[in-house]
Amino acid sequence: MKLGWLLLMFALPLTGGTLATLEFVPHHVGTPSGFSHFVVNGVEMDLLCDDALRPLDFSWTALESSLTDNLFSTLLGRQGDMQTLEKYQWIAILSLQAYQDPSIASDIVDAIRYVTDPTRYLTGSTSVWLAWVEQQNPAKFKLDGFRVFTFGIAAALLLASVLLRRIRT
Repeated sequence: MKLGWLLLMFALPLTGGTLATLEFVPHHVGTPSGFSHFVVNGVEMDLLCDDALRPLDFSWTALESSLTDNLFSTLLGRQGDMQTLEKYQWIAILSLQAYQDPSIASDIVDAIRYVTDPTRYLTGSTSVWLAWVEQQNPAKFKLDGFRVFTFGIAAALLLASVLLRRIRT
């Protein structure tokens, strides 16, 4: 039981956010190019993916974080990026542009993926979007609805702590 207590004590402060269930829906009719269609906690939505290395498959549990949560367990947070919040603000601002004009979503996804992995190939349109977003003031955008879904150990630890709490009560 001591291990369970350690998971409960250390998983929650490090992660922030809540658990979400995501189900990938491949080839969804009406999903614009560049977006991926998901059912998130029972609600259908088109999302942008910042991690080109994670294969999209059926369903999984993720940690859902807002920009006001601790971002330590996100992709950038796990990389130890000192600009984690600023970069997720950039990703949010770029995402807003794609939602306003879905015809640019593929270019936006390339820019978002470059933000999380600067070893990727940098295209001309990616450079333009990155230069643009770095000049933007996040306070001028409505970013409170932006969410980061994180997969892997952070979600597993939070899920374990939630299950342990349920077992104890």
